[in-house]
Amino acid sequence: ALFLDTGVRSLSFARDGRQLVTLGDDVGCTIVVHECTSNSTEGRWTSSKFVASTRASDVTGEKALNVLFSPFSNTIVSSGVKHMKFWEVQSGGELMARSGVFGGENTGETHVCA
Repeated sequence: ALFLDTGVRSLSFARDGRQLVTLGDDVGCTIVVHECTSNSTEGRWTSSKFVASTRASDVTGEKALNVLFSPFSNTIVSSGVKHMKFWEVQSGGELMARSGVFGGENTGETHVCA
């Protein structure tokens, strides 16, 4: 458990239901991707394994508040105070981020949902 001592701020299932992304309520706003297996007869998750994790907020004043899987791809989006990032799972359990930029520049605005 990487951040369960402080809680989970946000979570989202991938469109196929096989992955879950969580955003921790810790100082670094840790994002963790879990891959889940289910009981084929009941459709319930029976176990999960770690896929990837990273700190979403490393910049002073930046704070991730929400995380979700895109309904169109496996891209993960996080948003919050001075924060908008798009994440892709890389091999080796890494998450690669691209910052959200609006109107050609990163203004550091707050986005309460993605």
